[in-house]
Amino acid sequence: TNLKALELAKQGAAEGTIVIAARQTAGRGRMRRKWESPEGKGLWFSMILRPTIAAEYCAQITLLTAVAAVKALQVLTDKKFSIKWPNDIMLDGKKVCGILAEMALTADGSIEYAVVGIGININMSSDDFGAQLEATATSLYLATGIEYEHEQVLKAFLDEFDLLYSHWHCCG
Repeated sequence: TNLKALELAKQGAAEGTIVIAARQTAGRGRMRRKWESPEGKGLWFSMILRPTIAAEYCAQITLLTAVAAVKALQVLTDKKFSIKWPNDIMLDGKKVCGILAEMALTADGSIEYAVVGIGININMSSDDFGAQLEATATSLYLATGIEYEHEQVLKAFLDEFDLLYSHWHCCG
């Protein structure tokens, strides 16, 4: 989703544009690590942002996104999530969400756009992770026994993100 969102951002797509995928074929995290994205089992999306802040603050976007994700997931599940610096959301010592932010600067050094990709493991089972990831990854379903609607998780995240982003953007 980041690749598509980056393409759209370069073409002038508006701030707030969201690219969602039912399944990703090229999901990736930091250092080009592969992100497993089975169809219908998680929420895989990217947002286009066009903040008018100094470029020196652009790294805060990842942290702002992480805080929004933690707050949204806690509201949905009543579980305690934590941020593993700077872009992983953890639950019971296992990764449940990853964030990848990519930015482009103008010639004068201001932010032209930022794309923030988010992957949340929602309804994945142990079998969906495979033996290699089972010890280090989890999902909302595995933690709660409840299947969540993707739209419900997206709305909870966007509600939290909108509040934090608007405050950060106006006051940052």
